[in-house]
Amino acid sequence: MIPSGRVFIAYGLEEEIEDPIVLYWDGVFLYEVVFWYELELDEDSIMHLADLFNPKYAEEIVEGLYEAEENDEVSTFKAQDVWMANMINKLNMRVQ
Repeated sequence: MIPSGRVFIAYGLEEEIEDPIVLYWDGVFLYEVVFWYELELDEDSIMHLADLFNPKYAEEIVEGLYEAEENDEVSTFKAQDVWMANMINKLNMRVQ
């Protein structure tokens, strides 16, 4: 059952969508933060964007990402995917 409010479905255009990832706003924001991180935006710039989008867990997401960088947890795309999945679960950003 999907709760009231806005939810978003994440999928790639070339992927099957039989089992889509359904996220709350913070989950979508998480994907954007990782994209901005890959573009080498600094933490202050990302936090400025977070202020504009106003997700609930902005600080936890951004701090977690830079902490993961220090611990070499996001050095590959596969590692980033694992880190994002862990954050989604940790902060309950997926619609069950």
